[in-house]
Amino acid sequence: MARYYDQRRIPAPEYKPGDRVYLDASDIQMTRPSKKLSHRYLGPYTIERQVGPLAYKLRLPRSMSRLHPVFNAVKLRLAPPDPIPGRRARPPPPPTLIDDEEWFDVEDILDSRFFRRKLQYKVKWKGYGYEDASWEPVENVAHARNLVREFHRRHPDAPKQVCGMFLVDPAALRATRAPVHRGAAP
Repeated sequence: MARYYDQRRIPAPEYKPGDRVYLDASDIQMTRPSKKLSHRYLGPYTIERQVGPLAYKLRLPRSMSRLHPVFNAVKLRLAPPDPIPGRRARPPPPPTLIDDEEWFDVEDILDSRFFRRKLQYKVKWKGYGYEDASWEPVENVAHARNLVREFHRRHPDAPKQVCGMFLVDPAALRATRAPVHRGAAP
């Protein structure tokens, strides 16, 4: 039996740090409405280093920070070289230094939500793609008040903060609360 296995077996591909690879998304939980509509491969991502004989650490975007960055070689596929030679993506702009802290410019507000009883906004950063958008607490977008106002003008039912109070659509609150029965016990 082992002889037949060895005849058809091919060695696992070896990757080097800096290689661009696609990640098999079959075991990664996505937010798509149906698995059939999900992407089969994610990326391409850059390999940072080899961790084990068949394990590689990838440089993942911030939006995938909850995912462990080490994957088996079976889950990776080498990305083809750039189809248009010489084409280079513009590097993102450097952060602005204010009081020895790095500040990034906000390009757009994409969404809002309550997370652990705190209001957060999904922020698209200037010079970065949508895959680098991140959820930020309301304090981190205080300098982009105009963009927050514009977002709430476009999405009036989205969660928001008014005069220190957090407001949510009352229908959304009723949908999340269990009904209260008053009167006689059932």
